[in-house]
Parts: sequence; C-alpha cells; structure tokens
Amino acid sequence: MRVSFAVLMVVVMTTGCGPEREGDVATLRQPLPSTSLVISQVFGSGGAIGTPSPPPYRTDFLELHNVSGQAVSLGAYTVQYASSMGTNWLVADFDPGAMVAAGGYHLVAFPSGMTTRGAPLPAPDTSNPLIDLARVDFKLALVDGVAPLTLACPLAGAEAMRVVDFVGAGSANCFEG
Repeated sequence: MRVSFAVLMVVVMTTGCGPEREGDVATLRQPLPSTSLVISQVFGSGGAIGTPSPPPYRTDFLELHNVSGQAVSLGAYTVQYASSMGTNWLVADFDPGAMVAAGGYHLVAFPSGMTTRGAPLPAPDTSNPLIDLARVDFKLALVDGVAPLTLACPLAGAEAMRVVDFVGAGSANCFEG
C-alpha cells in the first residue's frame, strides 16, 4: 500500500551516508544501495499538536518498498529504533509469513498519537505497538536478523553488514544522506 500526502517536510527519505573517520583521513562511506528493500517513507508526528497543524495522519508509520524484481519475505528482518542519540535499540519483528511483492510496498503502522488529529492511515500491512517514533528525532533501521544493534551509528563495522536501510531524523547522531 502506498501512502501519499502533500506535507513532504515530515517524510524522511535518505540515500547516502554521513562522514566517518577511517585511519588518518576523513572519508565519506557510501554503503551499497539495497537491491531488495528500502525505507521509502517515515512519518513521526502522528496526531501531534503543533507541527504541522493539523498533521496529515494521526499515526506514525514506516513504508518499505521492494525495489527488486521478485517477492521478498520479511520473516528474517526486523525494524530497529533508537532515540536520536541512543545506543539502546528496540527490536520489532515481522510476521514470519509477511511478504512484499516485486515492486510493492509494505505499510507498518506504529502507535497512534494521543489525539484524533489527522487522518487515519489506510489499512496497514503490519501493526507494530512497540515503536513510538518520538516526533522527529530518532534513528530507524531495517535490519537483516533479530539481534539488536549496539552502536550509536551502526553504518560501519560488522553491524553495517546487517543494516539493509537506515534513517536518522531530526537531531540524530547518525544518518544516511
């Protein structure tokens, strides 16, 4: 399911990677782009009072897009969340039978805001009651495997091999783009 709305300032989309020091020279690391799943949209202000007013949706969400030519099973993947500066990653898994069709989308709904401001989401493919995106300051990773990430910025080293796609929003200390 594809969610669209006119308020683009609340959608976080990323494509590159932040600078990282390697040896004595600062380099810009570019992780290989995913050949299967990408985080196509994230919304972290569901039902919030203030910005924007009114919010387009009352529920935080994540949308995954399958950029490959074949269906992808979500059974081995997790969505992992940390606060903007955090190292404690909250892990949420998918239903073992969840699939994303070739070229398709998968809508993950997070808990609704405390108000009824904004429109309800279309029926999500997955509902996740564990993750609250904390408005606009957070880190969110699509990870291959269930073990929690441990680094503040898991885009380098051994953890980078498990990160399929990553978003750092607002004042996050790690981000792609």
